[in-house]
Formats: sequence, C-alpha cells, structure tokens
Amino acid sequence: MAAHGKNIQLYLIDGDASGRIKCSLVNWTGVAYKIPRIELDKCKDRADLKQSGVYFLFGKSDETEKKVVYIGQAGARKNGEGILNRLMEHKRNP
Repeated sequence: MAAHGKNIQLYLIDGDASGRIKCSLVNWTGVAYKIPRIELDKCKDRADLKQSGVYFLFGKSDETEKKVVYIGQAGARKNGEGILNRLMEHKRNP
C-alpha cells in the first residue's frame, strides 16, 4: 500500500518561530503546542490548555549536563484547570 502525504499546519501564536507554536494535523483531533517556559504566563487565557493532555518537558541533567525529557499527563481538574495549571506547577518547582 502506498503512503499518503499529510498536511501539518503550524500557527505561530506570537508571529515568531522561536515563540509559542500551535501544531495541528489535518483529520486528527489532537493538537500539539511548543511553549517556551518563559512564555507560559501568556497562555492563561487559552481555554484549550485547560483540558486534559500529555506534555513533554525538555532540559539538561544537573549532574551530567545531558539532555533529558520528562513526560507527564494532566487531567481536567474540578477547578476547571488542566494541563496549563500542571505546567505552571512545574515552573514553580523546577
């Protein structure tokens, strides 16, 4: 069976490729975001980040300086907050 191409849409939220980016794939209900840690405060008004989701935190190990990734998940909470609230908790506790 031949592979079919897919269309990925990248939306530069701030108009800058080094800032926040929303990524969607045609015919897929999921959405991916790239949000630099220093830009999290700008996302407080985004209702789509108050839902459940999976997130990746990229950084370097304090001991070895090697690149590391932490994979987490957040559910929608009773207070109406979801993934953004969980990311803010990580920001407060590096």
